[in-house]
Amino acid sequence: MYLSPFLVLPFSGPTDAFRFGRISRPDPGKFHESQLWIYTTMTAPVPKAGLIMRWSAEVERKLCQRPDSYIAAVSPGWTTAQEFYRFCDVIIMTTDTFENLPRVGFEAMASGSVLVVDDRGGWRLQVESGKTGWLCKDQREFQYRASRLAFEAYERNKFRLAAREKLEKEWGLAAAVAEWERVFEEWRQL
Repeated sequence: MYLSPFLVLPFSGPTDAFRFGRISRPDPGKFHESQLWIYTTMTAPVPKAGLIMRWSAEVERKLCQRPDSYIAAVSPGWTTAQEFYRFCDVIIMTTDTFENLPRVGFEAMASGSVLVVDDRGGWRLQVESGKTGWLCKDQREFQYRASRLAFEAYERNKFRLAAREKLEKEWGLAAAVAEWERVFEEWRQL
């Protein structure tokens, strides 16, 4: 099993807050109307601290509100994606759009942020629900799964490790080389 230096059981990151976030284009379609409700109603044993990357006036108009004070909603360019993922224990994202194969998923898996995302589209290829993160069917399931991860640090860490292993096994360089070798072999046989 590969262990990155920052993925150690138990996770040695900050424990003074449950850190969560979401990152996407500042397109209102990328935000489901229940996104802020999920953040507000999920519970945690420590204070919650959120970061929404690429907030915009259009998103705020769609959601008809600003996030609570413990959530920083920032405009594009406020910080780097690397800093965002370093901040987040968990990425909690629900959208109105259908995600084909979200780059956010790969970035989160590589960075050690656990995914809590929609049970549809490309998320199903990236997340093994209950093993590498959670796939959610509705806002209540998002609320429950996010709260569970806030309380269960050991589960978060198991998911981090399993997600990283899945990323390397199914989407890493060795998997890509093997797939290209298969393609070239099929071409040779034509």
